[in-house]
Amino acid sequence: MEIWPCGNTNHIKSYHLSMSLHTLNSLHLVPKQDSVANQLVSGALQLARNTALFLDEMQLEQGQLDTSGVWNIPALGNLISWQKVDYDFNKMEFPCNINVLITSEGRSLLPVRTDKGVKSNFIGHIRNTI
Repeated sequence: MEIWPCGNTNHIKSYHLSMSLHTLNSLHLVPKQDSVANQLVSGALQLARNTALFLDEMQLEQGQLDTSGVWNIPALGNLISWQKVDYDFNKMEFPCNINVLITSEGRSLLPVRTDKGVKSNFIGHIRNTI
């Protein structure tokens, strides 16, 4: 699976999400309603409060997003910008408290929110000096 726990030291929860084309197209980020069983099917963004989410855009490659991938991009954007996860179960949204770190070789395709609440697509570079 493309999402894996990074650690749980002193109750700090973290998850790493490799944002490859395959992951975006195959992973269900938002919880969805199974209308046949009338139950909620969990999504990867159902994370515990104060979880650190590491989004790795370094794995992105050229290609086509399918329907699932197209839905996953705004789901990540809503989590980053508004700290909410939309549940596709009676069209509900739930507030969350998730810290997000994005690694990318250039500008992120996701919205970035600064500490002043101003949205930007770029905060700065961390250069590899090794």
